[in-house]
Amino acid sequence: MFSPILIEWAVFLLPQSYMEKLEQDAVKQFSKWPECNAPEGTHAMETLIRPLVEVAELPSYSLRVLKGRKISNAMVLPGGHIIVFQGLVEEIDTAAELSGVLAHEIA
Repeated sequence: MFSPILIEWAVFLLPQSYMEKLEQDAVKQFSKWPECNAPEGTHAMETLIRPLVEVAELPSYSLRVLKGRKISNAMVLPGGHIIVFQGLVEEIDTAAELSGVLAHEIA
């Protein structure tokens, strides 16, 4: 079993070309998923995530909320692609909880 610290260090050893390929493949895969794109929800998510992105000093980012009620998760892919699944949004009770999850993923 690998420790989280070992995995974090291993990421730094991967060639940039590998990370770019990983980004392209993941973005392509998730582009097939339907999005939740109600204007009020999109605005709320952008308002929530903008300060987190600024603190993390991400040079650029994209945010997608994907439909999938059974998936309660979020992730940040290489290149600043932030993916949030609908199940997570529906499961949390407060904006602060979602902010905490997203801060963890962005870090």
